[in-house]
Amino acid sequence: MTSDENAQETAARPSGHAFGFFEQLSFLWFELSGLKHGIPLCLFNPESWIVLHYRLDRAFYLMIGNRWRFIRLVLFPLRVIAHNVGASFEVPYGADIGKGFRVLHPCLGVVIHSDTVCGENLCLAGGNAVGIDKAIPGSNNFLGNNVFVGVNATIMGPVRIGDNVKIGANSVVTHDVVNMAIVGGVPARVIRVKQT
Repeated sequence: MTSDENAQETAARPSGHAFGFFEQLSFLWFELSGLKHGIPLCLFNPESWIVLHYRLDRAFYLMIGNRWRFIRLVLFPLRVIAHNVGASFEVPYGADIGKGFRVLHPCLGVVIHSDTVCGENLCLAGGNAVGIDKAIPGSNNFLGNNVFVGVNATIMGPVRIGDNVKIGANSVVTHDVVNMAIVGGVPARVIRVKQT
């Protein structure tokens, strides 16, 4: 399956029912159990706060739908606490991120646009921004499986990034990237394409 087909399949996931809720909770369990300190100490790890906040936010959005926007206003103090633990992040519930989401250095901050669809095992080093030019109607970012985004790298969409891509530190990605590529620079260019 190509990354385009995979991204379209991910974007076509049904929402607004219990399956999406429990799927997000299973992703959360997978991600927190993969941390080196284990689940009991995850509350003291800023990385886990980003993942926990996003997964719970997304799970309730999938279960309740657009009404979740109003309910989460009541829970705003919890969000303030999450931001004060040491992680600056904006990962909205509208973003669709697959299983295995990680942020290596959360204190550097992370921003992901709500119209972003990511495959499994997205790894952000920290200081990353994944944005979209809203002047282009119907624009989305599609990131494939096993994408690594280096420190302070920025993705300015709409772009399609293939599977098994590594984006170098301080890079600015403004164009589509093929599968198995290593990109870097401003603007990012393909440095090498790994052979399978």
